[in-house]
Parts: sequence; C-alpha cells; structure tokens
Amino acid sequence: GFSSFFLSITYRNAEFVLYNSMDDNTLPSSFHTDSNHVNPFFQQLKDYLVQVKADENLVSIAWIRCQYRNILIKQLAKSKWMKDPSYCSLKWIKQQLLWRFYTELYLAKPPPIKRLVQRDESEGRFIVLLVSDIIQCPPCYDYDVIEEKKEEKKEIPQATIELTDGWYFIEAVLDKSLTFLLQSQQI
Repeated sequence: GFSSFFLSITYRNAEFVLYNSMDDNTLPSSFHTDSNHVNPFFQQLKDYLVQVKADENLVSIAWIRCQYRNILIKQLAKSKWMKDPSYCSLKWIKQQLLWRFYTELYLAKPPPIKRLVQRDESEGRFIVLLVSDIIQCPPCYDYDVIEEKKEEKKEIPQATIELTDGWYFIEAVLDKSLTFLLQSQQI
C-alpha cells in the first residue's frame, strides 16, 4: 500500500519532497519546509550528476528543480498505476534526471515548451500539453441573480493555468471560451 505521505504529493508540492539518503532504494520521506531556502536535496542531485561525469557548467539548481518536480510526479503516477511504490525510489529519479540531462543538455534536443519559449519553434506547431495546475479560476457568473441596477455586461475575468510538456512549465491565460470550459470542469 501507499503511505498518506505518497498520496499527499501534488504538482504544487513535489519540488519540496525530500529523500533521507542518496541510496538507490530510498523512497520519498518528507517535505522541505524552509521557505527561505531551496530544497537542499537539489544540490545533492547536482553533485550526483557531476560525479557521473555530467558537465557542471550545464547543470544548474534551477534546471534540477524543474526536472525533479516533473520526474517525481511521473514516477508517482507510475507507482500508483502499477501499485508499486518502488517506482518512486531514488534509483528511478536519478536515472530519469541523467537521461534528461543527456538528451536536453548534452545532445541539445530540448523539449517542445523550451523550443517555443526560445523561439526555436513556430507557434503554429501542434503540441500536446497537460494542465498541471489551475492557478486562478474565477467563480461562475450567476445568471439567475437579478441585479437591482442595470449595468453594462460584466466582463468575465480570465483564468490562469499551468501547462507542462512533461519537462517544463508555462503559465497560460485563458480566453473567455476556455475560461468557461474550465469553470464548467471540462478542462
């Protein structure tokens, strides 16, 4: 079975997950709670990458932070699907991190969002993105309420979501029609 800690990991808190040691069989154990400092585990992961011959100049704490969050969520989903918590062991996290380093930074094959943001790819290109977080969703307008004053039509505030390609995240502001779909839980 899964501990309540495993089940409490989400996109919003995944970057704060700690492992007790760098042993391959270690499972996530707690959350980093010092909001004034970055998760100290990221430096340990950077040291590991450098130890296995990754170029220290290419690996940054910010890059590890972004990748760690996505890798952990991916491995957690795999663990839940396979009903096996070992997919969240540090062995899998390190393996995925090393593979992403090799693919993106060493072979220079960046993922779709990075190519779009760096303008290496056309905005017209079709890509599949996952809604990883709903940052702000305005409440649904109540059309049944009769207002005493006749005012101009109220402008529906736009929703903001976070999208991911599995490697990186971007925020997106939705137009009126997509905001309505989000409010009606169709997104």
